[in-house]
Amino acid sequence: MGENVKLQASDGHELGAYVAIPAGEPIAGLIVIQEAFGVNAHIRSVANGYARDGFLAIAPAMFDRIERGIELGYEGADREKGLAFARALNYSDAVKDVEAALEHLRKHGVKKCEVIGYCLGGTMAWLAATSLKVDAAVGYYGGQIARYGNESPGCPVMLHFGTLRSFGLQRGRSKSGAGAIVGVSEEKSRRMNPPSLPGLKLAKTQKLCISCTDYVQGFA
Repeated sequence: MGENVKLQASDGHELGAYVAIPAGEPIAGLIVIQEAFGVNAHIRSVANGYARDGFLAIAPAMFDRIERGIELGYEGADREKGLAFARALNYSDAVKDVEAALEHLRKHGVKKCEVIGYCLGGTMAWLAATSLKVDAAVGYYGGQIARYGNESPGCPVMLHFGTLRSFGLQRGRSKSGAGAIVGVSEEKSRRMNPPSLPGLKLAKTQKLCISCTDYVQGFA
């Protein structure tokens, strides 16, 4: 179902990406943007899941500008390394890398292209909506969105946050403006549907994931 490809950003930077290919004609293209842990097995499984739903899904390697081939776990030293990479990320350059993934989807003939991101990727989903020509965007717990809350999305946006964690949510919600649906759940987990989910009930996870799938499919 999946394959690794190379992309080239507008500034000449080459980055890797994982592409999950649907069985039939794609209903749309979907950019799946990683957490702070690289394009790891979990992110590839997320992309594969959306391919089973009919999307041509691509997960660009957002850390390739810092170190290539990053795949990390969620605990201990891996967690600390991932958070350090996230802090070092240049968001302006990262938008160029998302744009490269967008161009890859367009070259493969999909009529509409959407984006979904988690954690770091949640912020990138918001920036894609405000900076690139995507048709819809969904972001989960994008902790830096409030920094860019004055920017206006050019497409429908759905954002998810948890009330038990601090994301600068009130500031972010007050400045996001029209066009952004902000969903709040009483959870503190940083991850949607990873291999293990302490504190996040499976039923709620499935419900949120289904609502997200319905949302992006609605703009396909």
